[in-house]
Formats: sequence, C-alpha cells, structure tokens
Amino acid sequence: MGVRNGAAMRSGVHGGNTLRRRSARVGDARMEQWPPWRVRHLPARGNASDPAHQSRVIAGSSSVPGQVRRGCVSVRVMIRGASMTKRLLALGALALTLSLVPAYGQPLTQQTRDSLLKHLQQTRQAFLDATSDLSDAQWTFRVGPDRWSIAEIAEHIAISETTILQLVTEKMLKAPPIPREPNTVSDEKLLAWLQDRTSKFQAPEMLRPTNRWATRDALMKDFLAAREKTMRYVETTADDLHGHGGPHPVFKMLDGYQWLLLLSGHSARHTAQIEEVKSSAGYPSK
Repeated sequence: MGVRNGAAMRSGVHGGNTLRRRSARVGDARMEQWPPWRVRHLPARGNASDPAHQSRVIAGSSSVPGQVRRGCVSVRVMIRGASMTKRLLALGALALTLSLVPAYGQPLTQQTRDSLLKHLQQTRQAFLDATSDLSDAQWTFRVGPDRWSIAEIAEHIAISETTILQLVTEKMLKAPPIPREPNTVSDEKLLAWLQDRTSKFQAPEMLRPTNRWATRDALMKDFLAAREKTMRYVETTADDLHGHGGPHPVFKMLDGYQWLLLLSGHSARHTAQIEEVKSSAGYPSK
C-alpha cells in the first residue's frame, strides 16, 4: 500500500479508465504493455471504493517519498496530541506490521534458489523429452493454418528464454525498486495460471516465431545455452530480485524472482502445447 504526495500524483496519468485501457485482457496481451518495465500499477491515495481514487498508471521511474516498497519498507508514524498509551499501542502495531513483511532488499535464500533451480531443471528436461526423436514431418506439422507447429512452439520457447532473463538483469534491476502491492499474485497462483491451457494468450510480436534458426540443432543448442545461463545466474546472484520487477501484460506486477519463475513455467506451458500437437488428429506417425 503506497502513500503518494500531491506532486507525485499530479505527475501521473489520472483516471481509472486509463488503467482499464492499459490493462491487458486475458487472451489479449496487448503490445502497448511492452516493454514491461515502462509502466507501473500503483494504488491511489484515498478511499478505494471511491471512483475518484481508483488505481492510476504512473509512467517513468521517479521515486515517490513515503511509498512502501518491496526493497525497503518506509513507514512514518505521526501521532500528535495522543496519550502515552496510544503512542505505545501505535508503536506496537507498527512493530507487528513490520515483523510480517518479508525481508526485501536481500539476496535470495538458499531454499528459494534451490526451489527455482529444481523447477528450471525439470522444465528443461520436459522440453527436451518432448522435442527429441521427431521427424521433419512431425517437427513442422500444423493442426491448422492459424496454429503453431512444434518447430514454432520450440522457437517461441527459445526466444523467451533469452528475452526474459535480459529484461530482468538489464532493465528491471537497473530501475528503481517497485512498490510493494497487497494484491500481488503468489508464486503458486502464477504457476497454476501458466499451466492452465484452457486460457489462451497472444504472444507479443517480439516473441513470435519467425524462423530465426536455420536448423533444429541450432535452436536447441541456443535454448540449452540460455537455460544454463539462467541457472548459473540463479545459483550465484546477490541481486535483490524481490525488490525489483515490472508489470506483465496479463499477470500484472511481478518481481524479478517471479519473472524467472515465469520463464520456467512458460516453457512448461508450451511443452504441454507440444504434447497437444502430438495428440491431435492428423499428426504424422513418423
């Protein structure tokens, strides 16, 4: 929950309708949402039920005094004319609130690293298993003219692998810390949404397959190199991945750790899509 001063609020783009126009619908990941580090969704000051105080979209990277961030929690308690009892109660409530806030501004714990690394290893192996021993006919088979082949799905996975890590390390971590939002999606829900193939999303133009690799072997080699780079980064980084991040066109604000989790879950989602192609009518037997 962030507290904005008057000047900071005037610098933003006002009105709830603006946010709704900028927000991506499920199944319609609009291109204006990219690159994701350019737009932040911040809660408005005042009564949330009042339309005049709906969430606003703040563009840019200027910091705002008084906001509660993932990287650092800044709380100012101002009590005037209160009794000592009220002061002590207020300080006690503040201490309780701070004790419930995760330790942002710190490197990943070993448990968190191990969990993400295990997921990255599992989704890498699943993708390799799904794409091994395929004939050229199977590799390029399309269920319909508007559907991707296994080759195109694999290219999309490989493109995303490099792009997402670059977004985190070269853009999000170099931007100011993101605000701590109360309704941020949990890691578990993020992975559940990714694995739900009943919901379809349109890939941004930059991640769509365009036959970038001349051969299948070259594509797979680059995917493996990119995944290895991601895993080495997770193993060794001291970056504050929970304190930095950016909005996703569908899942809204994600921190850097969640973007890397999304990278892994994204490949799992499209590996499931590969299996759907294999089980479709007309898929070549060899």
